[in-house]
Amino acid sequence: MTTKESGIKHYAIAFVIELLLTVLFMVIRYHQFNLLSFANALALSSLALLIVGLIVWIIQGGFFDGFILGFKLFKRASRKRRAAKLGLDDEEEDVRIHPHAKWPMSYPFILTGMAFFIVSMLLSYTVI
Repeated sequence: MTTKESGIKHYAIAFVIELLLTVLFMVIRYHQFNLLSFANALALSSLALLIVGLIVWIIQGGFFDGFILGFKLFKRASRKRRAAKLGLDDEEEDVRIHPHAKWPMSYPFILTGMAFFIVSMLLSYTVI
């Protein structure tokens, strides 16, 4: 399977997840099937998918790597002080930041979430 085919597959999966979430919101929250409830449920599900995609994208981008490195350095320094106080030898710990695995669904979640949110806004303006 080529990368283009797998990319289309990821967008299709995000599209199906979005529609399933929309139907789930319609059944649970609104208990009816009309255009207004569809627009509201589509807005809620698209925002949920957009938030998940953005959180994954931020984590993949390495935003929190500085915090993790700071905690590792603090832990190593406090362990060295404790070992020196007790007269023990302390082995060195690797404090490098390891590369992140990329989740291929972050961009499809972001883009389909934005597209469906725009569609829900257009639908809500036509219904009201």
